[in-house]
Amino acid sequence: MASDGSDQDAKYALSKLLQRGTMAEYEREAFFRARITEARFENENNQAVDTNIGDADVKDKQEVKKMMIKRSKTLKMKKARLLKINKFLRWMMIPTMMILVVHCHLIKGLIRQ
Repeated sequence: MASDGSDQDAKYALSKLLQRGTMAEYEREAFFRARITEARFENENNQAVDTNIGDADVKDKQEVKKMMIKRSKTLKMKKARLLKINKFLRWMMIPTMMILVVHCHLIKGLIRQ
């Protein structure tokens, strides 16, 4: 009877090890799939050339890329505007605390947009 219990313990331990190995395998596979997807997204131009242009998935990716480029340009313009305001405020010799308050309000405005 004692050996029967130890056999069950061994089977249980083995099943747990197999489950952990399977979970690790799934996690590793998910990681590699995520990396492949990321690489495909970063290399959209080559994929668009290789794929049928009429494909809806390619069109969606091209639209996402256009949107990301536009958003990047918008953020760069907002950053440039903030830098100009910062230079102006420093030139006007406004105390540092006032600069921080103005920056907080400007950043809140950018976040709301």
